[in-house]
Amino acid sequence: MTGGPTPETICEAEPTSAQLKPAALNERLLDAILSISRSATLDEALEPLLDAAIDVTRTTGGGIYCVEGETLVLRHHRGMPEAFIREVTYMPATLPPVPTLRQEQGPLEVTHVSPAMQELFEKNGVRHVFSYPLRARGTFFGVLNVASTQVDPPASADLQGLRFLVHEMELLFGRLCAEKALEESEQRCKILWNAALDGFALREWITPPEKGRFIDVNESACRMLGYTHDELLKLSPFDLVADDQREKLPGPYAKMQESGETSFEFTAITKDGRRILFEVNARLVTLGDRRLSFTVFRDMTEHRRMEAQLQQARDRLEEQVQARTAELIDTVDRLQAAMKELEHRTGQLQKCTLDLSQAEDRERKRLADLLHGDLQQTLAAAQARVGTLASQIGGNPEATHTLEQTRQLLDEAMEKSRTLSQELGPPVQCSGSLVTTFAWLAGYMERKHGLTVHTEVLGEVRSESEAVRSFLYRTAEQVLLNVAKHAQVQDASLRLQRVNNEVWLIISDWGQGFDVGSLAQTAGGALLAIRERAEALGGRTRVQSTPGKGTVFFVAIPDVNAGRESPA
Repeated sequence: MTGGPTPETICEAEPTSAQLKPAALNERLLDAILSISRSATLDEALEPLLDAAIDVTRTTGGGIYCVEGETLVLRHHRGMPEAFIREVTYMPATLPPVPTLRQEQGPLEVTHVSPAMQELFEKNGVRHVFSYPLRARGTFFGVLNVASTQVDPPASADLQGLRFLVHEMELLFGRLCAEKALEESEQRCKILWNAALDGFALREWITPPEKGRFIDVNESACRMLGYTHDELLKLSPFDLVADDQREKLPGPYAKMQESGETSFEFTAITKDGRRILFEVNARLVTLGDRRLSFTVFRDMTEHRRMEAQLQQARDRLEEQVQARTAELIDTVDRLQAAMKELEHRTGQLQKCTLDLSQAEDRERKRLADLLHGDLQQTLAAAQARVGTLASQIGGNPEATHTLEQTRQLLDEAMEKSRTLSQELGPPVQCSGSLVTTFAWLAGYMERKHGLTVHTEVLGEVRSESEAVRSFLYRTAEQVLLNVAKHAQVQDASLRLQRVNNEVWLIISDWGQGFDVGSLAQTAGGALLAIRERAEALGGRTRVQSTPGKGTVFFVAIPDVNAGRESPA
Protein backbone atom coordinates (compact mmCIF):
# COMPACT_ATOMS: atom_id res chain seq x y z
CA MET A 1 0.00 0.00 0.00
CA THR A 2 1.77 3.13 -1.40
CA GLY A 3 2.30 5.73 1.33
CA GLY A 4 0.39 3.53 3.90
CA PRO A 5 1.23 2.97 7.63
CA THR A 6 3.94 0.63 8.87
CA PRO A 7 2.27 -2.75 9.58
CA GLU A 8 2.33 -3.45 13.32
CA THR A 9 0.06 -4.83 16.00
CA ILE A 10 -2.98 -2.90 17.23
CA CYS A 11 -2.80 -0.61 20.26
CA GLU A 12 -3.03 -1.92 23.82
CA ALA A 13 -6.37 -0.21 24.44
CA GLU A 14 -8.24 -2.62 22.13
CA PRO A 15 -10.06 -5.72 23.48
CA THR A 16 -8.13 -8.91 24.08
CA SER A 17 -8.56 -12.06 21.99
CA ALA A 18 -10.38 -13.75 24.87
CA GLN A 19 -12.93 -10.91 24.98
CA LEU A 20 -13.51 -11.05 21.22
CA LYS A 21 -13.49 -14.83 20.70
CA PRO A 22 -16.88 -16.20 19.56
CA ALA A 23 -18.55 -18.90 21.64
CA ALA A 24 -17.92 -21.48 18.94
CA LEU A 25 -14.78 -20.83 16.88
CA ASN A 26 -15.78 -22.83 13.80
CA GLU A 27 -13.47 -24.41 11.28
CA ARG A 28 -14.34 -21.82 8.64
CA LEU A 29 -13.09 -18.98 10.87
CA LEU A 30 -9.95 -20.90 11.78
CA ASP A 31 -9.17 -21.50 8.10
CA ALA A 32 -9.60 -17.78 7.41
CA ILE A 33 -7.21 -16.82 10.21
CA LEU A 34 -4.68 -19.38 8.98
CA SER A 35 -4.88 -17.95 5.44
CA ILE A 36 -4.24 -14.43 6.69
CA SER A 37 -1.36 -15.54 8.93
CA ARG A 38 0.56 -16.79 5.87
CA SER A 39 0.85 -13.21 4.56
CA ALA A 40 4.29 -11.62 4.85
CA THR A 41 3.12 -7.98 4.62
CA LEU A 42 0.03 -5.92 5.33
CA ASP A 43 -0.63 -5.56 1.59
CA GLU A 44 -0.62 -9.32 1.14
CA ALA A 45 -3.02 -9.75 4.08
CA LEU A 46 -5.71 -7.37 2.76
CA GLU A 47 -7.12 -9.52 -0.05
CA PRO A 48 -7.38 -12.77 1.96
CA LEU A 49 -8.86 -10.67 4.80
CA LEU A 50 -11.62 -9.48 2.44
CA ASP A 51 -12.30 -13.02 1.19
CA ALA A 52 -12.41 -14.33 4.76
CA ALA A 53 -14.67 -11.47 5.94
CA ILE A 54 -17.21 -12.21 3.17
CA ASP A 55 -17.11 -15.94 3.90
CA VAL A 56 -17.38 -15.54 7.68
CA THR A 57 -20.34 -13.11 7.51
CA ARG A 58 -22.02 -15.03 4.66
CA THR A 59 -22.49 -11.76 2.75
CA THR A 60 -22.64 -11.17 -1.00
CA GLY A 61 -19.49 -9.13 -1.50
CA GLY A 62 -17.44 -6.24 -0.21
CA GLY A 63 -14.33 -4.12 -0.56
CA ILE A 64 -11.32 -2.70 1.27
CA TYR A 65 -10.55 1.05 1.08
CA CYS A 66 -7.22 2.61 2.01
CA VAL A 67 -6.80 6.26 3.07
CA GLU A 68 -4.69 8.31 0.66
CA GLY A 69 -4.68 11.95 1.78
CA GLU A 70 -8.26 13.22 1.63
CA THR A 71 -9.48 10.31 -0.49
CA LEU A 72 -10.59 6.72 0.13
CA VAL A 73 -9.28 4.51 -2.69
CA LEU A 74 -10.76 1.06 -3.34
CA ARG A 75 -7.87 -1.44 -3.24
CA HIS A 76 -9.62 -4.83 -3.31
CA HIS A 77 -13.22 -5.82 -4.08
CA ARG A 78 -15.22 -8.98 -4.60
CA GLY A 79 -18.79 -9.89 -5.54
CA MET A 80 -20.01 -6.38 -6.54
CA PRO A 81 -21.10 -5.25 -10.08
CA GLU A 82 -18.59 -3.33 -12.20
CA ALA A 83 -20.98 -0.37 -12.51
CA PHE A 84 -21.13 -0.13 -8.71
CA ILE A 85 -17.33 -0.36 -8.43
CA ARG A 86 -16.81 2.49 -10.92
CA GLU A 87 -19.05 4.77 -8.87
CA VAL A 88 -17.29 4.16 -5.55
CA THR A 89 -13.63 3.76 -6.57
CA TYR A 90 -12.73 7.24 -5.29
CA MET A 91 -14.61 8.67 -2.30
CA PRO A 92 -13.83 11.66 -0.04
CA ALA A 93 -12.47 10.54 3.33
CA THR A 94 -14.93 12.96 5.00
CA LEU A 95 -18.05 11.05 3.91
CA PRO A 96 -20.01 8.98 6.47
CA PRO A 97 -19.36 6.60 8.13
CA VAL A 98 -15.58 7.28 8.03
CA PRO A 99 -15.43 9.96 10.79
CA THR A 100 -17.43 7.67 13.10
CA LEU A 101 -15.29 4.63 12.27
CA ARG A 102 -12.11 6.45 13.35
CA GLN A 103 -13.31 6.11 16.95
CA GLU A 104 -15.24 2.83 16.66
CA GLN A 105 -14.06 -0.75 17.13
CA GLY A 106 -16.73 -1.89 14.59
CA PRO A 107 -18.50 -3.36 12.80
CA LEU A 108 -20.89 -0.47 12.07
CA GLU A 109 -23.96 -0.75 9.84
CA VAL A 110 -24.06 1.99 7.18
CA THR A 111 -27.50 3.63 7.25
CA HIS A 112 -26.98 7.37 6.68
CA VAL A 113 -25.85 7.87 3.08
CA SER A 114 -26.56 10.40 0.35
CA PRO A 115 -29.67 9.92 -1.84
CA ALA A 116 -27.41 9.07 -4.78
CA MET A 117 -25.61 6.37 -2.80
CA GLN A 118 -28.93 4.99 -1.52
CA GLU A 119 -30.15 4.83 -5.12
CA LEU A 120 -26.92 3.03 -6.08
CA PHE A 121 -27.49 0.48 -3.31
CA GLU A 122 -31.07 -0.14 -4.42
CA LYS A 123 -30.08 -0.37 -8.07
CA ASN A 124 -27.62 -3.17 -7.25
CA GLY A 125 -29.88 -4.93 -4.75
CA VAL A 126 -27.73 -4.08 -1.70
CA ARG A 127 -29.83 -4.23 1.47
CA HIS A 128 -27.21 -4.16 4.21
CA VAL A 129 -23.70 -2.69 4.39
CA PHE A 130 -21.37 -3.08 7.37
CA SER A 131 -18.09 -1.18 7.75
CA TYR A 132 -15.15 -2.15 9.95
CA PRO A 133 -12.15 0.10 10.77
CA LEU A 134 -8.69 -1.18 9.87
CA ARG A 135 -5.77 -0.13 12.06
CA ALA A 136 -2.06 -0.78 12.26
CA ARG A 137 -0.27 0.10 15.50
CA GLY A 138 -3.47 1.79 16.60
CA THR A 139 -3.50 4.07 13.52
CA PHE A 140 -6.62 4.10 11.35
CA PHE A 141 -5.60 3.46 7.73
CA GLY A 142 -8.60 1.99 5.94
CA VAL A 143 -12.11 0.54 5.93
CA LEU A 144 -13.37 -3.03 5.42
CA ASN A 145 -16.90 -3.19 3.94
CA VAL A 146 -19.16 -6.22 3.53
CA ALA A 147 -22.49 -5.99 1.70
CA SER A 148 -25.52 -8.31 1.62
CA THR A 149 -28.39 -8.61 -0.84
CA GLN A 150 -30.40 -10.76 1.60
CA VAL A 151 -33.45 -9.36 3.38
CA ASP A 152 -32.10 -10.21 6.84
CA PRO A 153 -28.80 -8.72 8.00
CA PRO A 154 -25.85 -10.99 8.90
CA ALA A 155 -26.24 -12.82 12.18
CA SER A 156 -24.70 -11.20 15.25
CA ALA A 157 -22.52 -14.29 15.74
CA ASP A 158 -21.12 -13.84 12.23
CA LEU A 159 -20.43 -10.15 12.89
CA GLN A 160 -18.72 -11.14 16.15
CA GLY A 161 -16.66 -13.59 14.09
CA LEU A 162 -15.73 -10.75 11.74
CA ARG A 163 -14.57 -8.65 14.67
CA PHE A 164 -12.48 -11.54 15.98
CA LEU A 165 -11.11 -12.16 12.49
CA VAL A 166 -9.79 -8.60 12.08
CA HIS A 167 -8.38 -8.54 15.61
CA GLU A 168 -6.58 -11.86 15.12
CA MET A 169 -5.23 -10.63 11.78
CA GLU A 170 -3.69 -7.59 13.48
CA LEU A 171 -2.18 -9.71 16.28
CA LEU A 172 -0.82 -12.34 13.89
CA PHE A 173 0.65 -9.71 11.66
CA GLY A 174 2.21 -7.94 14.64
CA ARG A 175 3.95 -11.12 15.75
CA LEU A 176 5.09 -11.78 12.19
CA CYS A 177 6.56 -8.29 11.94
CA ALA A 178 8.31 -8.67 15.30
CA GLU A 179 9.88 -11.99 14.29
CA LYS A 180 10.91 -10.60 10.93
CA ALA A 181 12.37 -7.46 12.53
CA LEU A 182 14.35 -9.59 15.02
CA GLU A 183 15.68 -11.83 12.25
CA GLU A 184 16.63 -8.84 10.11
CA SER A 185 18.31 -7.17 13.10
CA GLU A 186 20.41 -10.28 13.78
CA GLN A 187 21.36 -10.53 10.12
CA ARG A 188 22.32 -6.85 10.00
CA CYS A 189 24.47 -7.21 13.12
CA LYS A 190 26.20 -10.26 11.70
CA ILE A 191 26.81 -8.54 8.38
CA LEU A 192 28.15 -5.40 10.05
CA TRP A 193 30.35 -7.47 12.40
CA ASN A 194 32.06 -9.38 9.59
CA ALA A 195 31.94 -6.69 6.89
CA ALA A 196 33.70 -4.03 8.99
CA LEU A 197 37.15 -3.05 7.77
CA ASP A 198 38.32 -2.49 11.37
CA GLY A 199 39.07 -5.33 13.74
CA PHE A 200 36.35 -6.08 16.34
CA ALA A 201 36.94 -8.12 19.48
CA LEU A 202 34.94 -9.08 22.58
CA ARG A 203 36.86 -10.36 25.59
CA GLU A 204 36.30 -11.06 29.27
CA TRP A 205 36.98 -8.18 31.65
CA ILE A 206 38.50 -9.80 34.70
CA THR A 207 41.31 -9.11 37.16
CA PRO A 208 44.12 -9.25 36.34
CA PRO A 209 43.25 -8.05 32.81
CA GLU A 210 45.90 -10.19 31.13
CA LYS A 211 43.87 -13.27 32.11
CA GLY A 212 40.86 -12.24 29.99
CA ARG A 213 40.52 -14.28 26.81
CA PHE A 214 38.85 -13.33 23.54
CA ILE A 215 35.20 -14.41 23.33
CA ASP A 216 34.68 -13.43 19.69
CA VAL A 217 36.56 -11.63 16.91
CA ASN A 218 35.52 -10.63 13.40
CA GLU A 219 37.04 -11.59 10.07
CA SER A 220 39.03 -8.34 9.77
CA ALA A 221 40.76 -9.03 13.09
CA CYS A 222 41.79 -12.50 11.87
CA ARG A 223 43.01 -11.11 8.56
CA MET A 224 45.09 -8.30 10.11
CA LEU A 225 46.72 -10.51 12.79
CA GLY A 226 47.19 -13.58 10.59
CA TYR A 227 45.43 -15.99 12.97
CA THR A 228 42.35 -18.14 12.45
CA HIS A 229 39.21 -17.45 14.47
CA ASP A 230 39.77 -20.49 16.72
CA GLU A 231 43.42 -19.58 17.29
CA LEU A 232 42.55 -16.06 18.47
CA LEU A 233 39.92 -17.36 20.90
CA LYS A 234 42.74 -19.14 22.78
CA LEU A 235 44.68 -15.88 23.26
CA SER A 236 44.41 -12.62 25.17
CA PRO A 237 45.47 -9.14 23.94
CA PHE A 238 48.63 -9.44 26.09
CA ASP A 239 49.74 -12.40 23.94
CA LEU A 240 49.79 -10.11 20.88
CA VAL A 241 51.58 -7.05 22.31
CA ALA A 242 55.26 -6.55 21.40
CA ASP A 243 57.61 -6.97 24.36
CA ASP A 244 58.74 -3.34 24.26
CA GLN A 245 55.08 -2.15 24.46
CA ARG A 246 53.90 -4.02 27.56
CA GLU A 247 54.81 -1.24 30.01
CA LYS A 248 52.39 1.11 28.15
CA LEU A 249 49.27 -0.97 28.86
CA PRO A 250 48.60 -0.41 32.62
CA GLY A 251 47.63 3.25 32.03
CA PRO A 252 44.91 2.62 29.38
CA TYR A 253 43.56 -0.32 31.39
CA ALA A 254 43.31 1.80 34.56
CA LYS A 255 41.38 4.45 32.60
CA MET A 256 39.10 1.72 31.26
CA GLN A 257 38.39 0.51 34.79
CA GLU A 258 37.65 4.06 35.98
CA SER A 259 35.56 5.56 33.14
CA GLY A 260 34.43 2.51 31.19
CA GLU A 261 36.27 3.44 27.98
CA THR A 262 39.77 4.19 26.69
CA SER A 263 41.78 4.98 23.54
CA PHE A 264 45.46 4.30 22.90
CA GLU A 265 47.99 3.00 20.39
CA PHE A 266 50.13 -0.12 20.61
CA THR A 267 52.31 -2.27 18.40
CA ALA A 268 51.19 -5.88 17.91
CA ILE A 269 53.11 -8.86 16.57
CA THR A 270 51.27 -10.88 13.90
CA LYS A 271 51.45 -14.66 13.62
CA ASP A 272 54.17 -14.38 10.94
CA GLY A 273 56.21 -11.92 13.07
CA ARG A 274 55.29 -8.59 11.44
CA ARG A 275 54.95 -5.47 13.61
CA ILE A 276 51.76 -3.43 13.10
CA LEU A 277 50.87 -0.17 14.84
CA PHE A 278 47.20 -0.25 15.90
CA GLU A 279 44.88 2.51 17.08
CA VAL A 280 42.61 1.03 19.77
CA ASN A 281 39.22 2.21 21.08
CA ALA A 282 37.70 0.08 23.84
CA ARG A 283 34.56 0.27 25.99
CA LEU A 284 33.11 -1.81 28.82
CA VAL A 285 29.73 -3.40 28.04
CA THR A 286 27.36 -5.63 30.01
CA LEU A 287 25.91 -8.85 28.61
CA GLY A 288 23.59 -10.42 31.16
CA ASP A 289 25.64 -10.65 34.35
CA ARG A 290 28.99 -10.56 32.51
CA ARG A 291 31.28 -7.57 31.99
CA LEU A 292 32.98 -7.56 28.62
CA SER A 293 35.40 -5.33 26.77
CA PHE A 294 34.41 -4.37 23.23
CA THR A 295 37.49 -3.29 21.28
CA VAL A 296 37.85 -1.71 17.84
CA PHE A 297 41.39 -1.63 16.43
CA ARG A 298 42.65 -0.20 13.16
CA ASP A 299 45.88 -0.66 11.24
CA MET A 300 47.39 2.82 11.45
CA THR A 301 49.74 2.18 8.50
CA GLU A 302 46.80 1.96 6.13
CA HIS A 303 45.06 4.77 7.94
CA ARG A 304 48.00 7.13 7.59
CA ARG A 305 48.43 6.19 3.96
CA MET A 306 44.80 7.06 3.37
CA GLU A 307 45.28 10.36 5.26
CA ALA A 308 48.15 11.25 2.95
CA GLN A 309 46.03 10.44 -0.09
CA LEU A 310 43.15 12.45 1.30
CA GLN A 311 45.43 15.41 1.95
CA GLN A 312 46.69 15.25 -1.62
CA ALA A 313 43.12 15.07 -2.84
CA ARG A 314 42.20 18.06 -0.67
CA ASP A 315 45.10 20.04 -2.12
CA ARG A 316 44.02 19.23 -5.68
CA LEU A 317 40.41 20.06 -4.91
CA GLU A 318 41.43 23.35 -3.32
CA GLU A 319 43.31 24.28 -6.46
CA GLN A 320 40.31 23.39 -8.61
CA VAL A 321 37.94 25.29 -6.32
CA GLN A 322 40.09 28.40 -6.47
CA ALA A 323 40.39 28.12 -10.24
CA ARG A 324 36.63 27.76 -10.78
CA THR A 325 35.18 29.91 -8.01
CA ALA A 326 34.60 32.91 -10.26
CA GLU A 327 33.12 30.71 -12.99
CA LEU A 328 30.75 29.01 -10.55
CA ILE A 329 29.61 32.33 -9.08
CA ASP A 330 28.88 33.59 -12.58
CA THR A 331 27.04 30.38 -13.42
CA VAL A 332 24.93 30.64 -10.26
CA ASP A 333 24.05 34.23 -11.07
CA ARG A 334 22.98 33.22 -14.57
CA LEU A 335 20.93 30.30 -13.22
CA GLN A 336 19.20 32.54 -10.69
CA ALA A 337 18.40 35.05 -13.40
CA ALA A 338 17.11 32.24 -15.64
CA MET A 339 14.95 30.87 -12.79
CA LYS A 340 13.44 34.29 -12.17
CA GLU A 341 12.77 34.67 -15.88
CA LEU A 342 11.22 31.20 -15.97
CA GLU A 343 8.99 31.99 -12.99
CA HIS A 344 8.01 35.27 -14.65
CA ARG A 345 7.18 33.58 -17.95
CA THR A 346 5.30 30.80 -16.16
CA GLY A 347 3.19 33.41 -14.41
CA GLN A 348 2.65 35.20 -17.72
CA LEU A 349 1.63 31.95 -19.38
CA GLN A 350 -0.91 31.20 -16.66
CA LYS A 351 -2.24 34.75 -16.81
CA CYS A 352 -2.45 34.57 -20.62
CA THR A 353 -4.33 31.28 -20.34
CA LEU A 354 -6.81 32.81 -17.91
CA ASP A 355 -7.11 35.96 -20.02
CA LEU A 356 -7.67 33.86 -23.12
CA SER A 357 -10.34 31.83 -21.35
CA GLN A 358 -12.11 34.96 -20.14
CA ALA A 359 -11.74 36.59 -23.55
CA GLU A 360 -13.32 33.54 -25.19
CA ASP A 361 -16.20 33.71 -22.70
CA ARG A 362 -16.68 37.43 -23.31
CA GLU A 363 -16.68 36.87 -27.09
CA ARG A 364 -19.15 34.02 -26.73
CA LYS A 365 -21.40 36.26 -24.64
CA ARG A 366 -21.07 39.11 -27.13
CA LEU A 367 -22.00 36.83 -30.02
CA ALA A 368 -24.85 35.34 -27.99
CA ASP A 369 -26.17 38.86 -27.19
CA LEU A 370 -25.80 39.80 -30.86
CA LEU A 371 -27.72 36.73 -31.99
CA HIS A 372 -30.35 37.14 -29.29
CA GLY A 373 -30.78 40.90 -29.60
CA ASP A 374 -29.97 42.12 -33.08
CA LEU A 375 -30.32 39.09 -35.37
CA GLN A 376 -33.48 37.69 -33.80
CA GLN A 377 -35.11 41.12 -33.77
CA THR A 378 -34.17 41.57 -37.44
CA LEU A 379 -35.63 38.15 -38.29
CA ALA A 380 -38.80 38.97 -36.32
CA ALA A 381 -39.14 42.24 -38.25
CA ALA A 382 -38.68 40.33 -41.51
CA GLN A 383 -41.45 37.93 -40.47
CA ALA A 384 -43.75 40.87 -39.78
CA ARG A 385 -42.98 42.35 -43.20
CA VAL A 386 -43.68 39.00 -44.86
CA GLY A 387 -47.02 38.86 -43.03
CA THR A 388 -47.92 42.36 -44.23
CA LEU A 389 -46.88 41.54 -47.78
CA ALA A 390 -48.95 38.31 -47.71
CA SER A 391 -52.09 40.27 -46.77
CA GLN A 392 -51.49 42.69 -49.65
CA ILE A 393 -51.14 40.08 -52.40
CA GLY A 394 -53.64 37.57 -51.12
CA GLY A 395 -55.10 37.08 -54.60
CA ASN A 396 -51.88 35.68 -56.11
CA PRO A 397 -51.52 31.95 -55.18
CA GLU A 398 -47.96 31.65 -56.50
CA ALA A 399 -46.75 34.71 -54.58
CA THR A 400 -48.60 33.53 -51.46
CA HIS A 401 -46.83 30.14 -51.68
CA THR A 402 -43.46 31.84 -52.05
CA LEU A 403 -44.14 34.08 -49.04
CA GLU A 404 -45.12 31.05 -46.96
CA GLN A 405 -41.85 29.34 -47.85
CA THR A 406 -40.03 32.54 -46.90
CA ARG A 407 -41.86 32.60 -43.54
CA GLN A 408 -40.77 28.99 -42.86
CA LEU A 409 -37.14 29.82 -43.69
CA LEU A 410 -37.31 32.79 -41.31
CA ASP A 411 -38.74 30.52 -38.57
CA GLU A 412 -35.87 28.05 -39.08
CA ALA A 413 -33.32 30.88 -39.00
CA MET A 414 -34.78 32.21 -35.73
CA GLU A 415 -34.70 28.73 -34.16
CA LYS A 416 -31.09 28.16 -35.24
CA SER A 417 -29.99 31.58 -33.95
CA ARG A 418 -31.80 30.94 -30.65
CA THR A 419 -30.07 27.54 -30.26
CA LEU A 420 -26.67 28.99 -31.17
CA SER A 421 -27.21 31.84 -28.71
CA GLN A 422 -27.88 29.35 -25.90
CA GLU A 423 -24.84 27.22 -26.80
CA LEU A 424 -22.54 30.24 -26.92
CA GLY A 425 -23.70 31.71 -23.62
CA PRO A 426 -26.35 29.87 -21.59
CA PRO A 427 -28.37 32.30 -19.48
CA VAL A 428 -27.35 30.69 -16.16
CA GLN A 429 -23.58 30.54 -16.73
CA CYS A 430 -22.90 33.91 -15.09
CA SER A 431 -24.49 32.72 -11.84
CA GLY A 432 -22.08 32.00 -8.98
CA SER A 433 -24.05 28.84 -8.16
CA LEU A 434 -22.69 25.88 -10.10
CA VAL A 435 -25.77 23.89 -9.01
CA THR A 436 -28.04 26.08 -11.15
CA THR A 437 -25.62 26.00 -14.07
CA PHE A 438 -25.34 22.22 -14.18
CA ALA A 439 -29.07 21.71 -13.66
CA TRP A 440 -29.65 23.84 -16.78
CA LEU A 441 -26.96 21.88 -18.67
CA ALA A 442 -28.61 18.57 -17.74
CA GLY A 443 -31.94 19.77 -19.08
CA TYR A 444 -30.33 21.08 -22.25
CA MET A 445 -28.53 17.76 -22.92
CA GLU A 446 -31.81 15.87 -22.59
CA ARG A 447 -33.75 18.27 -24.83
CA LYS A 448 -31.06 18.62 -27.47
CA HIS A 449 -29.38 15.21 -27.50
CA GLY A 450 -31.72 12.84 -25.68
CA LEU A 451 -29.11 12.14 -22.95
CA THR A 452 -30.46 11.88 -19.40
CA VAL A 453 -27.89 13.27 -16.96
CA HIS A 454 -28.31 12.24 -13.29
CA THR A 455 -26.85 15.17 -11.39
CA GLU A 456 -25.64 14.91 -7.77
CA VAL A 457 -24.23 17.90 -5.86
CA LEU A 458 -22.62 17.19 -2.47
CA GLY A 459 -22.97 20.23 -0.26
CA GLU A 460 -22.95 23.89 -1.32
CA VAL A 461 -20.77 24.35 -4.40
CA ARG A 462 -20.18 27.94 -5.51
CA SER A 463 -17.31 29.81 -7.14
CA GLU A 464 -16.69 33.53 -7.39
CA SER A 465 -14.18 32.96 -10.20
CA GLU A 466 -15.66 33.41 -13.66
CA ALA A 467 -12.73 31.44 -15.14
CA VAL A 468 -13.41 28.44 -12.89
CA ARG A 469 -17.17 28.48 -13.54
CA SER A 470 -16.64 28.76 -17.29
CA PHE A 471 -14.03 25.99 -17.38
CA LEU A 472 -16.18 23.55 -15.38
CA TYR A 473 -19.24 24.28 -17.53
CA ARG A 474 -17.39 23.93 -20.87
CA THR A 475 -15.64 20.78 -19.62
CA ALA A 476 -18.91 19.13 -18.55
CA GLU A 477 -20.57 20.20 -21.80
CA GLN A 478 -17.76 18.73 -23.96
CA VAL A 479 -17.55 15.45 -22.01
CA LEU A 480 -21.33 14.96 -22.09
CA LEU A 481 -21.37 15.69 -25.84
CA ASN A 482 -18.74 12.96 -26.28
CA VAL A 483 -20.94 10.59 -24.26
CA ALA A 484 -23.99 11.44 -26.38
CA LYS A 485 -22.07 10.96 -29.65
CA HIS A 486 -19.82 7.98 -28.92
CA ALA A 487 -20.81 6.06 -25.76
CA GLN A 488 -24.04 4.65 -27.24
CA VAL A 489 -25.98 5.12 -23.99
CA GLN A 490 -28.96 7.21 -22.95
CA ASP A 491 -27.85 7.88 -19.35
CA ALA A 492 -24.83 9.45 -17.63
CA SER A 493 -24.09 10.63 -14.10
CA LEU A 494 -22.52 13.93 -13.02
CA ARG A 495 -21.22 14.51 -9.48
CA LEU A 496 -20.09 17.93 -8.24
CA GLN A 497 -18.51 18.56 -4.83
CA ARG A 498 -15.99 20.73 -3.00
CA VAL A 499 -13.01 19.08 -1.27
CA ASN A 500 -11.02 21.64 0.74
CA ASN A 501 -10.03 24.38 -1.75
CA GLU A 502 -10.83 22.32 -4.86
CA VAL A 503 -13.96 21.76 -6.91
CA TRP A 504 -14.32 18.16 -8.12
CA LEU A 505 -16.29 17.22 -11.24
CA ILE A 506 -16.86 13.49 -11.92
CA ILE A 507 -18.76 12.30 -15.02
CA SER A 508 -19.33 8.59 -15.66
CA ASP A 509 -21.24 6.44 -18.12
CA TRP A 510 -21.78 2.74 -18.74
CA GLY A 511 -21.20 2.81 -22.49
CA GLN A 512 -18.77 1.17 -24.84
CA GLY A 513 -15.65 2.91 -23.43
CA PHE A 514 -12.34 3.29 -25.26
CA ASP A 515 -8.58 2.71 -24.99
CA VAL A 516 -7.19 5.50 -22.79
CA GLY A 517 -3.71 4.94 -24.25
CA SER A 518 -4.91 6.15 -27.63
CA LEU A 519 -5.43 9.67 -26.23
CA ALA A 520 -1.69 10.34 -26.47
CA GLN A 521 -1.92 9.90 -30.27
CA THR A 522 -4.99 12.09 -30.71
CA ALA A 523 -3.26 15.47 -31.07
CA GLY A 524 -5.64 18.37 -30.45
CA GLY A 525 -8.44 16.13 -29.19
CA ALA A 526 -11.11 17.55 -26.90
CA LEU A 527 -10.01 15.60 -23.81
CA LEU A 528 -6.37 16.59 -24.33
CA ALA A 529 -7.41 20.23 -24.67
CA ILE A 530 -9.36 19.94 -21.39
CA ARG A 531 -6.30 18.48 -19.67
CA GLU A 532 -4.04 21.27 -20.93
CA ARG A 533 -6.50 23.97 -19.83
CA ALA A 534 -6.90 22.32 -16.40
CA GLU A 535 -3.12 22.22 -15.88
CA ALA A 536 -2.85 25.88 -16.87
CA LEU A 537 -5.41 26.65 -14.15
CA GLY A 538 -3.39 24.62 -11.60
CA GLY A 539 -5.73 21.61 -11.69
CA ARG A 540 -5.54 17.97 -12.77
CA THR A 541 -7.60 15.45 -14.75
CA ARG A 542 -7.90 11.67 -14.86
CA VAL A 543 -9.70 9.39 -17.31
CA GLN A 544 -10.48 5.76 -16.51
CA SER A 545 -12.10 3.73 -19.28
CA THR A 546 -12.44 0.08 -20.26
CA PRO A 547 -13.72 -0.94 -23.72
CA GLY A 548 -17.22 -2.31 -23.30
CA LYS A 549 -17.55 -1.26 -19.63
CA GLY A 550 -17.82 2.53 -19.65
CA THR A 551 -15.80 5.61 -18.74
CA VAL A 552 -15.14 7.78 -15.66
CA PHE A 553 -13.85 11.34 -16.19
CA PHE A 554 -12.43 13.24 -13.16
CA VAL A 555 -11.27 16.86 -12.95
CA ALA A 556 -10.22 18.89 -9.88
CA ILE A 557 -9.71 22.67 -10.10
CA PRO A 558 -8.40 24.88 -7.25
CA ASP A 559 -10.75 27.74 -6.36
CA VAL A 560 -8.28 30.01 -4.51
CA ASN A 561 -6.97 33.35 -5.97
CA ALA A 562 -8.40 32.37 -9.36
CA GLY A 563 -9.12 34.71 -12.27
CA ARG A 564 -7.55 38.17 -12.24
CA GLU A 565 -5.75 37.55 -8.96
CA SER A 566 -3.38 35.10 -10.70
CA PRO A 567 0.34 36.05 -10.64
CA ALA A 568 1.51 38.44 -13.32
